Amino acid sequence: MANRPTLISYIEWEHFGSAWKIEKLEPSEDLPRGAEKAEIWRDEDYELKAKVAGTIKGTRIDIHPKGKPGSSIPTFELKGSDEYNILDYELGSCVIGEILSSEWKNERRNPPVVGYEAEILSSGARWNNRHANVSETEWLSEWYLNGPRYLQSS
Repeated sequence: MANRPTLISYIEWEHFGSAWKIEKLEPSEDLPRGAEKAEIWRDEDYELKAKVAGTIKGTRIDIHPKGKPGSSIPTFELKGSDEYNILDYELGSCVIGEILSSEWKNERRNPPVVGYEAEILSSGARWNNRHANVSETEWLSEWYLNGPRYLQSS
């Protein structure tokens, strides 16, 4: 039996008809502090969009890496799986964007606990069905449709 191409390879971005929900993030020192889950989708302009959600202790959401003005922003890989551990997801060359929202989870605690959602900018995404042939996975690169983006700290 010949290897069939993955869904993505022959209908490209159509797999993003629904968002990819990463319910279980692989632990990594490079992830934003307190990150618990993520979501990846395409907007109406076919731009790759992603966000991460988590909780931190304290009154200030400080999840951006420290760097000198004008220096390159360090990138990280975001990896995880769906809630059933059937699909593995990976976002490549990620940087943290804007804080999209925040809310008190437990303001009476000392220090208080705050929930947040933050934008993730990424160069590409990949998914793999754990029950499929690993060689069938493919990268979906953001620059394929929208050109490369270069980011610097301000």
